[in-house]
Amino acid sequence: MWACALRRPARLTRQCAARFSARGPSEDETTRLLKKPDGRVIELASLKHLRTLLPNSTVLDVRDVNEVAAAKGGVTVPGAVHAALNMDGIPQRVQPTSVDQYAQTLIDAGVELNPQSHASPFIVHCSGGGRAAKVVGFLKELGFEAVNGGSPDDVRSCWEQVQARQREQDRA
Repeated sequence: MWACALRRPARLTRQCAARFSARGPSEDETTRLLKKPDGRVIELASLKHLRTLLPNSTVLDVRDVNEVAAAKGGVTVPGAVHAALNMDGIPQRVQPTSVDQYAQTLIDAGVELNPQSHASPFIVHCSGGGRAAKVVGFLKELGFEAVNGGSPDDVRSCWEQVQARQREQDRA
């Protein structure tokens, strides 16, 4: 699915592991790039960055209602705010959504549009990253911090890792 995947072999000696890590950051630590069929390249936040932001962020699911129901791209992240980008389910290539229209969608979804009172960043996802990229641009234009999380599976996986880490800390 992603342009490249870096996999660490299951059994590495310490010496090999040292050489492996000297090659540079893993995919988990670097910005992910997704090439769409139409040739666009979408920048997605690194998985490590998502895990850092998740405890204090608002997750926006910008898929259409039917995509959420069908779990296209994955099951919804617990606690995510649903604010579809497409107006009335009409794709962006047919009817592009404006910043003002999307701001109203956010208000209708219960999101306060005051950057000073909303200190936490937004993590935005759709089914694959394209619409999320557009919404990230809208949010930045409105004065908010926002990153593209890619798909619900990506964000939910990071969310589950953060929750597991929190449970471990609570037990300690």
